[in-house]
Amino acid sequence: MQYIFDIFVKNGFVVALLVTGVIMYVSSQVSEKITLKKIPGSAIAIIAGLILAYIGGVSTGGKNGAADIVGLSGLTILGGSMFRDFTIVSTAMGASFLEIKKSGVVGILSLFIGFYFHFLLVPQLLLQWGTRMLKVLPP
Repeated sequence: MQYIFDIFVKNGFVVALLVTGVIMYVSSQVSEKITLKKIPGSAIAIIAGLILAYIGGVSTGGKNGAADIVGLSGLTILGGSMFRDFTIVSTAMGASFLEIKKSGVVGILSLFIGFYFHFLLVPQLLLQWGTRMLKVLPP
């Protein structure tokens, strides 16, 4: 058993990919069989990842979520900005205008609400809290 644990610790990134793959597989099965594809597997995987990160962070008292668990330290690499940006770009590349049109009013409303929160409301809150995101903003 110690041998397997040592392999997990030494190959953290590979273990992180394995854990992510398992979460994606289980999420796609839940999406297909339980929600009948009404909720995408990727959305279920994101929620599962957030829950697991919270549980990992609370149980270890750390700041990196599940990556604070010794065998899952490779998750810090997957949680980095490079992979975050990759997932955003790959999601955007999969977006289709025809699919957006099929979603109807709810899809368009969701798009505008997401834009509003991300680009208008959050920066205003950060400015009110004293955070300066860009160097061009006055103090």
